Amino acid sequence: MEQIGEDVIGSRVSGFVSCFGNPIDERGAPGGRCLYYRERGDETYWRFCARDGRIVSAAGSLPRPG
Repeated sequence: MEQIGEDVIGSRVSGFVSCFGNPIDERGAPGGRCLYYRERGDETYWRFCARDGRIVSAAGSLPRPG
């Protein structure tokens, strides 16, 4: 699992979604929301956890969510 740029931390969720321009699959997570983004044509997922509308953590190259 590799971390992505710190610049995304603290970003508003709405801005993040429009930045990538792709559908985000939202799944529940303890203490906040986790957003899973699938790269087009790939099975790589990025996970973004958000609280109060802002990204609080981000990780990439995760297994495909069940």
